[in-house]
Amino acid sequence: MAERAGMREISPTDSVSFTEQLSGWLELPFRQAAVRLVLRASMPGWEAFRTDPHHRLDVEGTIDVDGFATARPVTGTLALFPDDAGAAVEYSLSFSSDDHVDLQLRGAKAQRPGTPRALWYDFTTTRFELTAPDGTALRGLLRTPTPQALRCLASIRATAASVPLRLGALGRFGVHFTAGAVKGLLPDRRVTRR
Repeated sequence: MAERAGMREISPTDSVSFTEQLSGWLELPFRQAAVRLVLRASMPGWEAFRTDPHHRLDVEGTIDVDGFATARPVTGTLALFPDDAGAAVEYSLSFSSDDHVDLQLRGAKAQRPGTPRALWYDFTTTRFELTAPDGTALRGLLRTPTPQALRCLASIRATAASVPLRLGALGRFGVHFTAGAVKGLLPDRRVTRR
């Protein structure tokens, strides 16, 4: 199946993956706990990614939360420029604490419209909420320092049957990311003007 006449064939299974490291803190009642996430995100296939309105990638990795989670496995999804959301990136992750309490981490990288100077900060800052089974929720902040952000970019890999198809997969992913970032910079047109 060709995406357009004259273009190379695109396999629906062409995929892209990358590794991201985030670190920060979780606000506890009497202190802040250090948090560190190492995530590997992988696209389930170009066609599934493109047609999913949330543009989700599968995520797995490890999480450390000072005092209650030590190198615990974490799984979930990362939505990259979802069609119906205000966030540029949304994380939905699950893991168990050291004492086997199931926890949900939901986070977002929010992009501020009309502020191109803030783009780097917006894409390296994740606000999150950690929720326990009883509904107790704690908030925190994760950052991706510049060296880690550059490593994340350098870790982007494509999986496809040939070099041209891998380059095509990287190009499509790059176009999706760039278009999402540019769209996020546009002023919010939902605001009623007087």
